[in-house]
Amino acid sequence: MEWKTIFIGIWKKIVKEFAEILEIWRVFRELRSNIELFFNVAKNCVRLNKVHQFTKESVLKKVIRAFHLTSELIRTAKLFNIGVRELAET
Repeated sequence: MEWKTIFIGIWKKIVKEFAEILEIWRVFRELRSNIELFFNVAKNCVRLNKVHQFTKESVLKKVIRAFHLTSELIRTAKLFNIGVRELAET
């Protein structure tokens, strides 16, 4: 098989997969937005941006605690009608 034929086949597969992603883009965009909000809260409120550990185990412990605290902080903020975007900007 000629390389051009292989290349065109790969290209068509990429285009097809991209078209499928575009069909669910709204869901993907909302999910991505929520992930970005979560990490902004983690960085700004739980100081995840200040990770200065050097071993895999210490980083893991710090991140697990930060993610748990971030989840609880977001849940508590919602109970007090504090918006997650507002929380992420603090």
